[in-house]
Amino acid sequence: MSDRIDALSHLYAALVGSLDGYRNAVENARGRGLTPVLREMAAFRARHAAELERHITAPENGGANPTTVRRTTTDAVSVVTGINERILSGLIYGEERVRGHYDDAIGASTAGSPVFNVLNEQRESLQDKIEDMKRLQAHLAASWRILAA
Repeated sequence: MSDRIDALSHLYAALVGSLDGYRNAVENARGRGLTPVLREMAAFRARHAAELERHITAPENGGANPTTVRRTTTDAVSVVTGINERILSGLIYGEERVRGHYDDAIGASTAGSPVFNVLNEQRESLQDKIEDMKRLQAHLAASWRILAA
């Protein structure tokens, strides 16, 4: 398998695995705590996985079959009972790891190719989501300090 196909496959596996994790977390949250953030990230991740899948299966990318890609399901967020910084820290950490998979896939792709452009756009929007979560984390930390005072 070429470096490009390997990097795309690892990224796709990370997207699908984290999508499964977000969906499980939404179910476990039962409408409490970070449910809105988890739902938003599940939808975000589903869009990126579907878009990337179209590019992975394209003939110019070797026509890889994403169903054969190893799927890793994360359960890092499986117990969500309320809003707290630790959960957000875990989400941010996970998204930063996914960002690393984007970096690998971008580095292995040909500049200017359709998949290269999609990867860059998705990475940029992921970075925006990471920054949003960091702002929410800071806001929650400030709120907890005010409540504790």
